[in-house]
Amino acid sequence: MMKLTFASMALFLILDSSIAQVDQSSQLNQTSYETEMVDKITSHVEYAMSAEMKNYIALMDSLDRKSMKVEGFRIQIFSASGPNARELAFKKQSDFLQLYDKSSSYTLWSYPNWVLRVGDFRTRLEALEFHETIRIKYPASFIIKDEIKVEY
Repeated sequence: MMKLTFASMALFLILDSSIAQVDQSSQLNQTSYETEMVDKITSHVEYAMSAEMKNYIALMDSLDRKSMKVEGFRIQIFSASGPNARELAFKKQSDFLQLYDKSSSYTLWSYPNWVLRVGDFRTRLEALEFHETIRIKYPASFIIKDEIKVEY
């Protein structure tokens, strides 16, 4: 009986120590996993950019520069509100472009009106010169400060 008790005690101690080792190893695994996650979150990653990507970014930058918007002046020649205002603004734009085909024109919604603005002038003087040429056809027109498109 003593042999059985001694054998069962030995078996119990072996099982207990192996369970403790598994428990310790899972704690170590959990700790190393948490440390790894913290390292992944706080680490700084640097990427090497290919030559093609550098060229693409340079191209996009140059295109952005070509269509860059800056403060300037336009001439507002039409403004209307109501149910047919949009169609009327586009008709006025078409009429204007038939007379001044080299000028830029923009039909915009400026609450509560549809407006037609023409030109992309950097200075008020440039806008005033063009305004003098269209003033007879568009007597209610006026110069307004606006974002303009500038070609570089």
